[in-house]
Amino acid sequence: MGCLKLVLGILGNATAVALFIAPLPTFWTLMKKKSTMEYSGLPYVCTLFNCLLWIFYGMPFVKPHSMLIITINGFGCAIELIYLTVYIIYADRKNQLKVLGMLLAVILAFTVVAVLTVTVLHTHNSRTTVVGSVCVVVAIAMYVSPLSIMVSYKTLTARKRLLSFNSTLSK
Repeated sequence: MGCLKLVLGILGNATAVALFIAPLPTFWTLMKKKSTMEYSGLPYVCTLFNCLLWIFYGMPFVKPHSMLIITINGFGCAIELIYLTVYIIYADRKNQLKVLGMLLAVILAFTVVAVLTVTVLHTHNSRTTVVGSVCVVVAIAMYVSPLSIMVSYKTLTARKRLLSFNSTLSK
């Protein structure tokens, strides 16, 4: 059973690496154009938060014997910090401040989770349950965050169509 768990963990980590490097073409484009264009920094901030929480979850005082969780999410944190640095370099002032504000919120939220976990929860079981639940909620947010861009795009497109239709009717 232990060997199967290790093999599945390594396969999961390989899959996670693929997910972490998937935005590379986007960031090459941002660097070539020296602009973030219409891209949002939200998915990268959410992914960083997700990785930070999973690293915390994998710590021995929360979930012992979780080295694979710590290593892959450490890699994820490094990649996301690189992406966010590139994003901040090429973003306009408004988006820079927005991403920096989100990063501040992530740091504060992570600190609150960590401090409350260590001070209020005293068993591995309770820490694993609570931190794991927070990790799952944040992971869902991480995967949903790119959809916010699609929703705002579709809303904008619908508004343009409605305006175009109304201007056609008024002629």
